Amino acid sequence: MKKYFIDTSFLIALLVENDKNHDQAVEIEELLDDGLFITTHFVLAEFLNHFCEGGKFWRKMALLAVRALENDPRTEILPVTGALFRAASELYGKRADKGFSLTDCSSMIIIKAENIREVLSANHHFTQEGFRVLLES
Repeated sequence: MKKYFIDTSFLIALLVENDKNHDQAVEIEELLDDGLFITTHFVLAEFLNHFCEGGKFWRKMALLAVRALENDPRTEILPVTGALFRAASELYGKRADKGFSLTDCSSMIIIKAENIREVLSANHHFTQEGFRVLLES
């Protein structure tokens, strides 16, 4: 089974119908119905933070989306460990010339460790590290 990394921008695009990448994200999700998906608690925190001021409706919808991922047998959510945090902060320091967030850096470390080549994301930072993003923004 092929593995894909799920990034925050993909989750937002799936949930928000008027997101510019929504239709493409839904299409990709349907095409990859036989894949194995990896994400992290950092990504889920970033996703929930995106909706923190959206009111009760969006907070509820975002939380339901996270719960659905937690219960999806094809999705593995990796925890943020001290070792991952340290490695991500080191990469963050090494890429000071880029706009990588700490979440991006932790995701890149996981992607490399899991030998994943394709990222469910619209974030161009992943292409800067040599990965293929599947959402065109």
